[in-house]
Amino acid sequence: MTELVEATLPLCAACGMSEATFDVDLLVQATAAVFVGAGLNRKPAETVARALVDADMRGIPSHGLMLISMYVDRLRAGSVTTAELADVVLDVGPIAVLDARHALGLLTSDQAMGIAVDKAKLHGVGVVSVRHAFHFGGAYRYVQQAAAAGCLGIAASNTRPLMPPTGAENVWWVTTRSPLEYLAAQGRQ
Repeated sequence: MTELVEATLPLCAACGMSEATFDVDLLVQATAAVFVGAGLNRKPAETVARALVDADMRGIPSHGLMLISMYVDRLRAGSVTTAELADVVLDVGPIAVLDARHALGLLTSDQAMGIAVDKAKLHGVGVVSVRHAFHFGGAYRYVQQAAAAGCLGIAASNTRPLMPPTGAENVWWVTTRSPLEYLAAQGRQ
């Protein structure tokens, strides 16, 4: 029998519900079922679901369950693929480049950090870049992966310009701060 883990997550304040408590495993499984319905295999669907639930549990709702509809819409439209792994297009010593083929970045970035950790253990440093991925989620996930392997992890992302600056007509402004995360093996951020 597994231990019940509950999480209190923010809800819709405008609806009169500021938060509710959920069984985390049940929430992950229900979310994974949505992604299986959208075409992902069970294991990657659970990885995506766990990442979204974890973001909400950390108080980062912008990278949590609110993304389900966007992810599913993009999967159904075909602008995001159901690929589970990226292709390695360059692998030279401590450096690699992956092509995600428009897959979910939550999946391909796990792969990238795994490769970076392996390279770091062999060469002293591992630098891996992923191109053509869709939304890699919270950067904390990848630096935790490196720290768990005894490495210093650095994760960063970019995005296309999303909106015009105040008074401008053309989109060229990135609305988010650069998501750069680092974590040492001792767990300090």
